Order: sequence, then C-alpha cells, then structure tokens
Amino acid sequence: MALTYATYVMLRATFTYIAPVMATSLNLSLQSIGEITSAFPIAYGMSRLFTGVVVDRAAPHVALAGGLFLAGLVNVAMGSATSVSLLALLWGLNGLVQGVGAGSSAKMLLNWFSPSERGFFWALWSTSANIGGFLAPIVCGWLASSKFGFRSGMIVPGAVAMGLAAISVLFMRSSPQQMGFGAPAWEEDKTSRKSENKGSKDEGASWKEALMEGVLKNRLIWTLAIAYFFIYFVRAGMKSWLHFWLLDAHTFSAAEAAYRVSGVEVGGIAGTFSAGIVSDWANGRRAAVTIVYLVGLIVSLAVTWATGGRNALWDFVSMAVVGFMVNGPQMMIGLIGAEVADKRVVGTANGILGLISYLGAAASGMPLAFIIQRFKWGGFFWALLGCSVLSVVCLTPLWKLKASKVGKR
Repeated sequence: MALTYATYVMLRATFTYIAPVMATSLNLSLQSIGEITSAFPIAYGMSRLFTGVVVDRAAPHVALAGGLFLAGLVNVAMGSATSVSLLALLWGLNGLVQGVGAGSSAKMLLNWFSPSERGFFWALWSTSANIGGFLAPIVCGWLASSKFGFRSGMIVPGAVAMGLAAISVLFMRSSPQQMGFGAPAWEEDKTSRKSENKGSKDEGASWKEALMEGVLKNRLIWTLAIAYFFIYFVRAGMKSWLHFWLLDAHTFSAAEAAYRVSGVEVGGIAGTFSAGIVSDWANGRRAAVTIVYLVGLIVSLAVTWATGGRNALWDFVSMAVVGFMVNGPQMMIGLIGAEVADKRVVGTANGILGLISYLGAAASGMPLAFIIQRFKWGGFFWALLGCSVLSVVCLTPLWKLKASKVGKR
C-alpha cells in the first residue's frame, strides 16, 4: 500500500517538475503554468469527496489500485499534449482519477490498526507520500532535462505506475477479515461498548444516519477542514513555487533548484513520521502536537525567506526544516478527521477534508501566481506566513482534544 501511494504522489508532481523546461520549450507564460497547475487541485478536491463515498461502499484495495492505473494512463497521455487547454484538461483528469487514493488508504488503515498504534502506522503510511514527493523532482526533473526531453518526465512515471497497479491489486487486502482472520480485538471491544452505552439503536443506524451525525453535523470535521485549507495553501504553494523562486530570484539552473527544493520532501518524511509518534506519546493529543509544528513552520518559513540562495547545503537544510514542519500538520489533520468521524463513513469524512484542503491547494495556483506577479516574491512569502497563522487560530480551540475521547463517540 505504501509503495502504491508513493507512486500516486509522484504522479501528482510530474507536471510541477517538468514545467520549467516545458515553459521554455513551448513558450508558456507564468500565467499559463498557473492555469494548468490550478486544474489538478480543483479536480482532485471534488474527486476526494465523491470517491470517499464510493470507498465507504466498496473494496478499498481494488479502488486504490484502479485509481493508480488510470492516473498512470493519464500521465502517459499528457506527455504527448502541447496546448495549454489540453494540458489543463488532462492535468485535471489526473486529479479526478487520483481522488480515490487517500480515502482508500485511510479506510484500510482504520481496518487494520487499533487507536493506540494508529498514529505510528498512519505516519508510516504518510511517509510514502514524502518519498514519492522526494523522488518526483529527482526523477521527473532529470528526465525533463535529459536528452529524452520534458515529455519523458510524465510518460516514464506513468508507464511504471500502470505496471505497479496491476501488481498491487493482487497483493493488497482491505481488512484482516479478507485475509481469513477474525475481527480485531479492539474492534470487538468497540462494538461491545456501543451496545452497553447506547443500546441497540446505534446497531441499526443506517449509513445515512452515520453520514449525518458522524460527518455532516460534526463541528470538529468542519473546524479541521478550514485549518486544512490554510495548511494546504502553504504546502501546495511551496511545492509549486519554491523552485520558481530559486530560479527567478536567485538565478539557479533547473537542476540546482530541484536539488534545493527536494529538501522539503526529505524533511517532510521525518516530520510526518515524528508527528504520528509524538501524538501517540502525547496520549492522543494530536491537535496540540499539530499546533506546535505549525508554530515551527512560521519560524522556518521566515528564516528560509531571509536567508535563501546563499549556498546549496543551507537551502537544502532550511527547506528540509520547512518540510518537517508543514508535513506533520498535513498528516495529522487527516488522522484526527478519521478518528472523530463515524468509522462507517471514514472515506466520506476524508473526502470532505480532501475537498476543502485542495481548494486551498487550488488557491496556491493561479491566485498565488497573481500575488507573485503583483507583489513579487515578498508577497508570496507573506501569503504563506499569513495562512500558517490562520491555521493555528483555527486549531487552538482543539488544544485539549484527545484521540481516546473522540474514539468513544
């Protein structure tokens, strides 16, 4: 599952890292790049919502593999496109077919692991996203700059993904029961508590009732969604524009910029993994851990802005710290959302969070491109810092929230 999801993430970043070479080869403006970039998060966010409902009603492991196959196919097709409109259409289609990935993975993680160990394994799975993100600038950037041309930066990863999808569907299973095991002990205990505390009415609650009470009327889900919007604006803005900042403000080559920016994903792996472990150690106070990381993000962004471009190692390290601080919260919001939602509609809850978060990511495309053109790179960093502060404001009321408490809902 981790390898499959890492490949999903790489396919989300192929365009980002071939864009500088493509822009030169096809004479595309910064505005055109922004238009194409914005197509993915809008489509992906919408897809996260609808595919979340599908995942709650279907086999997650089949959906996970199927989405990867289609994403690979779209990337191969995009490698042959030339016009801005077609590139934007295909990049948006990539977002649509990829939407099933996160919801399927979340459902499988909840099926396989208990609340006391979930922070660790959720973080372990989430690091696969960082690995995919780390490989994207190296693999796609190198292919785009090689003799094979920028198109190979999408065609090669897409073809590999299609092969991996066929293998994944054969080896993954959605739950222990599909492997022939019985229901996990912690799942049986949870059912027993519900029967003792709430009687038989909950046992017969319909999926629709679970959706209304566990997601749509759950104020915690919507608070988390707003915070997620700001976090994803920052995260996606960094991934889409930091290498352009290095190219434009500090006149590095595409390869040099890609090396420096890859520090974000290296740090992100450590940040994602550490946040899950620390939240387990903190007795499930995942929101409090998230706030601490966000404060660190504000500081590290300011330092990167003030000191960027001095030397390659410093840029790599400073961006690794930024990646550490932003990827922890990005992972934790999804985990908190899965824990506060009714288990029967985890995919849908994940989809709602995904929709709102990727609206934030969409705002980091063309709207952030406008900010950069109007206010230069200072406006870019002020926008990231402002959204980081707003995410802290949203999460502060949840400071005392514990996984053990929401798990008994």
